Amino acid sequence: MQKRLLLILAIVSCSSSEPLSDTERPSEAEKPSETVLTRDSSAPIQTDSLSYTLKRDALGWATRIPFTYRNPTADTIYVVNCNRTLAMALEQRAGDAWRTNWHPALPVCLSAPVVIAPGAVYVDTMAIFGAPPGRNVAPEFGDTTFTGTYRLVWHNLVTHYRTDAGANFGGAVPLEYRYSNEFVLRKAKP
Repeated sequence: MQKRLLLILAIVSCSSSEPLSDTERPSEAEKPSETVLTRDSSAPIQTDSLSYTLKRDALGWATRIPFTYRNPTADTIYVVNCNRTLAMALEQRAGDAWRTNWHPALPVCLSAPVVIAPGAVYVDTMAIFGAPPGRNVAPEFGDTTFTGTYRLVWHNLVTHYRTDAGANFGGAVPLEYRYSNEFVLRKAKP
């Protein structure tokens, strides 16, 4: 698994940027409509913008999303991780619900948890890279029209961290304390 992930990362880092073919260019129907968002300042994760541009290369699309997380709970939150790789998924609004559109390929190891005290702030940047579905490249986006609105959802957040419980490292932090404000994704113009 680790060798495969390293190979994927090596391919991604060595890939050159190639122009899109006509079949890969977004059609008028795929182009996102101008979505006007109001920031949800109650979301525990706040992104630095309400819009991000995805840049295309030979394998897929990439962007970086700087964010701030304020621990809104009365408990210390522990981020279970491997070499500080964040387990954040990208969800796309589907009516009144949310569906996962992307999640990272995570390395398999266990590092010391990131510790976020009650009321403390954690600042980082989530690097997003994804290939089109069915291209044998991981991770991949579930939908590459990139219409609608998105949010980040942070997984592997626990309270009362312990390493003697097998795969259960503590109490799962409820979703209401693990999501970001909404934002839009746009494809960069070729």
